[in-house]
Amino acid sequence: MSEEADKNFSAGDIPTTSVSSDVTKCETSKIIYEPLDAHTATIRLLRLSSGEPGSPLHGTLELANLNDTPQYHALSYTWADDRGDASLREQIFIGQEWIAFPITPNCSAALRNLRKADEHILFWVDSVCINQAAGDERSHQVGLMGRIYSLAHSVLIYIGEDAYRGKRTGERTVSAINMCLLDSWRPNSLSAKLADFKGFFGRAYFTRLWIIQEIALAREAFVVCGSRRLNWALFNIKRLEVMDTGMNRWLPSWTKHILGGPRDRSFEEFADLLVATSACQASDARDKVFGLLGLSTEARKLGLIADYSLSLHQTYIGTQPCSFRMGLLT
Repeated sequence: MSEEADKNFSAGDIPTTSVSSDVTKCETSKIIYEPLDAHTATIRLLRLSSGEPGSPLHGTLELANLNDTPQYHALSYTWADDRGDASLREQIFIGQEWIAFPITPNCSAALRNLRKADEHILFWVDSVCINQAAGDERSHQVGLMGRIYSLAHSVLIYIGEDAYRGKRTGERTVSAINMCLLDSWRPNSLSAKLADFKGFFGRAYFTRLWIIQEIALAREAFVVCGSRRLNWALFNIKRLEVMDTGMNRWLPSWTKHILGGPRDRSFEEFADLLVATSACQASDARDKVFGLLGLSTEARKLGLIADYSLSLHQTYIGTQPCSFRMGLLT
């Protein structure tokens, strides 16, 4: 659908071919997804249509091959919002037929925040671009996620809106961090903001395992909180220690393993990261391994791959032979 055609639709006149709300996500998936060739680096991208605030979300799905270096932005976010709501009660309309596709409230909020009023934007969004109902496809696409995030023009880190658990401190904290890390901060005013830093880095986003490789692999990443943005490159452990802002005490423990580090890690570094991220959360416990594989080419060469046909026990046991081969276990 053309941009001009998109602008002709409002909340009250969505085409009647939209799928009714009683259609499950699995059934909808059969309608909107073309099969992906598992022998290639083909992915789907969401071309998010322009729209005014309050108008329905709409987009089209396009196939792209990572070997052709498509230009897109990758979204890093959590499926659940700050209240833990991961229900599929929001929707985005797909294609010329405006087929209703269910998404979580947090995904909806992220896309609404990032949508532009006057131009379409090409995104990779896992919950939309991967057919979650197809196990084989999910395994294949998870295996490509390292490339997906490392090749993206930018990674947009959506941590939520200004308000979090009843406190409207998000945008204020982003401004304070910018002041601190751009050397324009005033020490006398910083102490009052340290509590905000603790709340900021205590957001649910920073507890999720998947976001670690998404941030670590980014060529360029921006934290998005409400209407404010923050360049992730400003975070640097050495810089924070030298500046002694007090901010580094609130950073998640895993950040010291990725801030300023290489984008590709040895298997020994990968094993260290498995331990460092053991407290991070994942809805599927197998992702405690799979969600970090994109950070180590060596681990993948040793035979570690994302395979959702494996049980949790098989997944964890599968890391041990690699450790023995590398001499990390005796």
